[in-house]
Amino acid sequence: MEEDLEQKIEYYRERAKDESAKIELSYLDAGYLKQLLDTATPGPWHWVVHDYSMATMQGPAEEYDHVCSVSPCTACQDRAKQNDPEWKWGRCTAPTEANANLMVIAPTLAKQYLQLLEQVEQSRKYPIVHESHLYQYGEDVYVWFDEVGLVGGAANTIEQARQEQQAHIKAMG
Repeated sequence: MEEDLEQKIEYYRERAKDESAKIELSYLDAGYLKQLLDTATPGPWHWVVHDYSMATMQGPAEEYDHVCSVSPCTACQDRAKQNDPEWKWGRCTAPTEANANLMVIAPTLAKQYLQLLEQVEQSRKYPIVHESHLYQYGEDVYVWFDEVGLVGGAANTIEQARQEQQAHIKAMG
């Protein structure tokens, strides 16, 4: 019987590996991650240990935001019922405590990952060259230089940068 159980466990492990390979979990596409966040139970998640037989991962609305439940094996449940000093919660549960804690922070990590991707994308679009010697380095950061590139300034708008640049050219005239 144990051999049969081991075969089933191995079968499901291999199936999970195959499924994760299909969706290429080594690279998280931002669109796919947003879709997961939209359809998943909203975070933050936390664990609630009900008794010796079950723990539940829940979202902020408690019983309405059920994510998953885990239980120890039957042997550990029997030890707990008998108040066996050998028994302790988490000894044989799946996922392990470390994996469970990673799952708990998954929604927060996913949101932070998407924010970081957004910042990286924003940083890639700068500098923008608007015209000769006039550059944009952020939403409201414009830098100008004179013809030689020795003197310059910064402004919050492109119009202000142009005016300062023209005033400098006129003064050096």
